[in-house]
Amino acid sequence: MAVGKLLIPNKRLQKYTFSHVYSKDKTTKAYLSVGQSFLMGTLLPSFYGWWSNKHCFGYTGLFASLSFGDYGSRISAAIITSGDRGIGGFMKRFISLAKDIHRLK
Repeated sequence: MAVGKLLIPNKRLQKYTFSHVYSKDKTTKAYLSVGQSFLMGTLLPSFYGWWSNKHCFGYTGLFASLSFGDYGSRISAAIITSGDRGIGGFMKRFISLAKDIHRLK
């Protein structure tokens, strides 16, 4: 497995990758945990897996891509597809893929 190198000091990285707000998104009607610039994982289902992914942070793009890092498992991943099937299709496809990636550790 590839090993990365820390490029940004932990203190600065944590400022952007820890939850600041937990609220219902008016557009998608989904509850989201949001940091500064990133979406966070929660104890409930989120883009990063079905349960207990509160140590995750990442970004989704137009319901066709997902990138995330996980402090708990020390993994990072990026998933890119060519299809936008809306929030329902995104959740169905990407949550399962994120769960499988977590199992690789």
